Amino acid sequence: MDKTKNKEELGRRTLWLSAISDAGKLLEVAQRNKLESVQISKSGVTETNQTKWLDLLESDRACVSLAIISFCKLYNTGDGHTNAATSNSPGVTKTQLDQLTGEAFPDAADLGKFKELREQLKYIRDNLLAHSSAKAHEVEHDQTGGLGSRNHGAGAWGDIDLEFFEHAMGRLHHVLMRNLK
Repeated sequence: MDKTKNKEELGRRTLWLSAISDAGKLLEVAQRNKLESVQISKSGVTETNQTKWLDLLESDRACVSLAIISFCKLYNTGDGHTNAATSNSPGVTKTQLDQLTGEAFPDAADLGKFKELREQLKYIRDNLLAHSSAKAHEVEHDQTGGLGSRNHGAGAWGDIDLEFFEHAMGRLHHVLMRNLK
């Protein structure tokens, strides 16, 4: 393999590492926010702490949204740059990503769980975050023709195993770091 290709692949892996690191950090913040909002809930939401409680809930959702977007950078297309990074296209990177995820999840059950999570996160990114799919947002009209409801794909959000998501980012980070050396 020539030096330019090696350098470009290293550049792409560095971009993946950055995306994984960002996702992991955002999930850590979301977890802290969630714990603090649960504490407030347990002690009772009052006029005094209601604004903070709502802010924590909103920032938790925002952090998870950004973590999903960051993670999906591994699987979305991206241009390359000569002597810097290869393109992030399915034909170019699929084998490399498959190898990395195989190393990160050597247990077949964990790999299967990761693949399910990946597809769920890609669905949320593609239909709820980066684009607005009316079907995914479950837009409905009431009897008068007005907008009756829009639940923002609540089912998709509620099913995310955030603990496994955060754990997966740690495992992928570890494997990418090892492969950059």
